This record gives sequence, structure tokens and C-alpha cells, in this order.
Amino acid sequence: MLSHNHLITLNTALLKLYEPLALNDLPFRFFEVMSMIVPGHLFHLSITKPGVGAVDAFLSQPAHKELAALASQRESLMTMPGVSDGSFYIAADSQPVSFHDLMPAETLKASVLWECFCKPLDLEYDLSINFFSTPEIFYTISSSRDTKPYDEDERTMLSLLRPHLLQRFRQLAFSEPNHPLAGRTGCPLDAPWLLCDSRGRILSLGPGTPAALRNAGINPNSLLPEEWRGWLTSQLSNPTALGSVNVLVHRNGPAELAVFSLPNSLSGEHRLFLQKRTTVSLTKREREIAHWIAEGKTNKEIADILQISSATVKNHVEKILGKLGAENRTSAAAIFRSAVIS
Repeated sequence: MLSHNHLITLNTALLKLYEPLALNDLPFRFFEVMSMIVPGHLFHLSITKPGVGAVDAFLSQPAHKELAALASQRESLMTMPGVSDGSFYIAADSQPVSFHDLMPAETLKASVLWECFCKPLDLEYDLSINFFSTPEIFYTISSSRDTKPYDEDERTMLSLLRPHLLQRFRQLAFSEPNHPLAGRTGCPLDAPWLLCDSRGRILSLGPGTPAALRNAGINPNSLLPEEWRGWLTSQLSNPTALGSVNVLVHRNGPAELAVFSLPNSLSGEHRLFLQKRTTVSLTKREREIAHWIAEGKTNKEIADILQISSATVKNHVEKILGKLGAENRTSAAAIFRSAVIS
């Protein structure tokens, strides 16, 4: 049973969690709340697809080199117990889980996770819980430290915090449905990404990012273009920009690259998502139907909204899929959100 002091701490953390917040700042507010409940030296929010590996991770302190080293050992990482079959993340749906729960200490210390990440950062113990999950994706918040294992009181505190993390995430995702963190956007979370400082110096690159930059006429080993740097600087000095997703369109001949920025006012860093844009010509009716496809509506629901027959909607959907070069409605929705529609 939790002590009176534990309950006071939990209540204080919940008050902090429900203070006004933009979705951009969600990872860092979650880290602040976690530090009150389960103190640690490093906190991270990871977005993971079981059997695929981490799509993205937000860290409470700079660890770009270590994260890049771990990413380079992805094949070995995927052989670890709990990672390859997703059992670690499935278990973390109902209760806090540590890698120590799934394997002996000697197994963990022989893994690439230990060699590339834990050992360089002097971290030995971890505790994680999913605050939002579907069969396809897990949003996990974690605390790591080097001094002592997480005890039962801390596990209980994190279990009690979890439904509030979920509720806060849903509130913010509902208010900002096109934000990359919300998972419903023209800029998918597994798009090429990079992390840079306020001067436009690249700190870390995601898989496929160098190629995306080169295709846009940008050298991935140099500073970002001057236009980008000015754009990033203006965001950190603009409180309104810090609370929203900011988009820059970079043109290189006929090609366009949409750059989505999530600025961090605390570190002065920016996480940029990159997406190639295509130009698609749709009729007015096709644009209407494509919009409702992107909103997840069925043919019947679209027919009711537009007051036309389901057969007519079906014919339009087939034409839309062909024009977008999409195999199904899901891919059509993603392409439509990011395409330049004429």
C-alpha cells in the first residue's frame, strides 16, 4: 500500500500533467511528470511497431551518438528477448515492465542494447509502460537509471499514472489530429527524419534521410540550407510556432519536399520530418471524396454525407486510387494528405 507521501507525490504529478500543454511539448511534460514518480537519469518516449523496431524516440537528454550506434545494430537488437516478438511492449500494456523482468542480468549485459546504449550512458535499470497502444503501434514511456532497481512502490505509482498519461495524450491528439505525434497526419511517423540544433547543424539522421536530402539537392553532411535555418530560428522566438506543427515546402525543380518541424524550446533542437510531395489532379467531387477517405469514412458514410449513391462513390474511389497511385484506402489517405492537389 502506498504511503501518504507517495500519494501526495502522485497528486502533484497529476496536477502538473493536466496543466495547459501543446502536443509538441507532450514528451517533455511526460518526462517531467515521470521524474516525480519514478526518478531516473534518462527518460524516453518511444513509438514502436512490434517486429519492426522503434519508429522514433524522444529523449530527455542528448544521446544522439548512442542512439545512432544502437540503430546501426538493429538486426542484433531484434534478436533480443521481448523485442523480436513484441512481448516486452505487450506486457507493458497492463503493468510496468523492465528488461530485467524478461531476461537474466548476464543476458542483458551481453546484448547490443547494453553495449551501445546502457553502458555508454551508465544506465543499468529501466522501467517502462505503454500509455497508448493498438495492434500496430505502441507509445511507451520509460525511465532509466544506474543506482538501484525500481521498487514495487514505484511500479504501483507508474501503474496509477498510466491512465492519466493515456487520457492526456488522447485529449491533445484529438485537439491536434494532424500532428505527427497524433498518428493521423500527412507526415507519417516513419517518414525520413533528422534532429538538428538551432543553427541548422545535423545531430542525428534517420534511415533514408540522407537519400531524401540528396534528392532535394541538399548535402546531408553540411549545414541545412539558409532558408531552413532562418525558418528554424524564427520558430524558437515565436511562442505560437512552439505550440504547433510548422511546415516548410522546399522546391528543387519540379519536386517538392515538405519539411515538418517539432521545435523543443528547452534544448533549442528541432525534429524534422521530411516527405516528398507529388502533384495530383483531382476533380472537385474527387477532392471531396478523397477528403472523407482521409477521415476514415466508408463508402456508405461518404454517400450519406454527400447525398449520392454508394455505387457513385465506389467509382470515384477507384479513380482516386488510380490517380494517387495507391493500393488501398489507407495509402490513399496518406498520399492525399501530403500531395499538392490541383
